Amino acid sequence: MFALEIVVVLGAAVLCCNALATRLRVAPPVLLLGLIPALHEVHLPPEVMLLSCRPCSTWRA
Repeated sequence: MFALEIVVVLGAAVLCCNALATRLRVAPPVLLLGLIPALHEVHLPPEVMLLSCRPCSTWRA
C-alpha cells in the first residue's frame, strides 16, 4: 500500500509542476528539477556525458 501512495504523490507533484510551469511559461522539467536542492550539486564525469549524449547525436546523422 505504501508504494501506491508514493506513486499517487509523485503523480500529483508532476501534474502540479506541469500546471505551474505552463502558467509561468517555463519548461516543466526545469521547474521540477529546480525545486530539488540536492540536484544542484550533482557532478558527472565527462565519460558519462559522452556515453549518454553521443549516441543521440549520431542517430540523426
